[in-house]
Amino acid sequence: VRIKSPDRIYEDIKAVKENFKRRIKTRTDKPVIVFNDDNIAVNSEKLGLITRHLEDRDMVPDYSLCETSIDRIKEPGVVGILKRLNCIKVFVGFESLSTRILSLQNKNINLHKDYSGVIKNLRQNGMDIIASFIIGNDKETDNDMKNIIGFINENHITNLLLNILTPYPGTGICDEFEKHGRIATKDWSQYDIKNVVFNSESADKDEIRQSWINIYDRTLGIEQYRKNLISKFKEIENSMISFNETLDMILSSFLPLIRSLNYKKGFSYMSSFLPLLISRKLDIVKAYDIIQGLDTQHFIKSEKGRTPIR
Repeated sequence: VRIKSPDRIYEDIKAVKENFKRRIKTRTDKPVIVFNDDNIAVNSEKLGLITRHLEDRDMVPDYSLCETSIDRIKEPGVVGILKRLNCIKVFVGFESLSTRILSLQNKNINLHKDYSGVIKNLRQNGMDIIASFIIGNDKETDNDMKNIIGFINENHITNLLLNILTPYPGTGICDEFEKHGRIATKDWSQYDIKNVVFNSESADKDEIRQSWINIYDRTLGIEQYRKNLISKFKEIENSMISFNETLDMILSSFLPLIRSLNYKKGFSYMSSFLPLLISRKLDIVKAYDIIQGLDTQHFIKSEKGRTPIR
């Protein structure tokens, strides 16, 4: 697997930080560096070399986001390296919780893994998870949808990317669907993981989209989001606490308490976190997650009101 050289990554981060300083004038704002690699930890030895290179040159990001697979996170030492990179969130593609569906798709890499243990280990090391799932697979059942909802809430996940299966042009699944006349539209603007653009063998398009909305509503609806956040905060051991950064973020984020008035129970949701702020136990990462909850409510509300394609 080809990864950028340590020198190239050093130069990239240096350029980002210098550009950020020119554009952002506040005293405490720091850039979040995204390692935009589908599986940055696929070569843990190379990742370790990159991390040491950045450490030796004082160019470790203040915060970073990474993406990798379940099996890599379970490899000894990988979580420690991500921690040294000040990684605050790790994107993991679970795709499905059904071993039946994963086996049909030959995605054995995701089978029989201790998902909850992986999430717990990340949080004990100061990181959180961005969980990604795909729904709309053939042979999928209502029980599969319930399992996703249960898993998200039991593991207190608040960073979720839920994709509707999308047969992008040039992929094997697109070729297969095309062969069997299952492509419902070639309006490429609809290929955005929020629309059902194919004909399923298991459910009609409205049923799949409604399942998609239901999962978001029952896991990230404002009251459940609050419950998941509170539980998650108790699990994350994060040493990157800066009260000044947190206060700056809250004051510069369009006055979240006022924004919250746009949502049912929004004000009580925001107010419930004031004790964390007063006790100075609210760090920048937690503050972001709290404010993100308001944007999530807007997303759910707008998707409920949107007319899907036919």
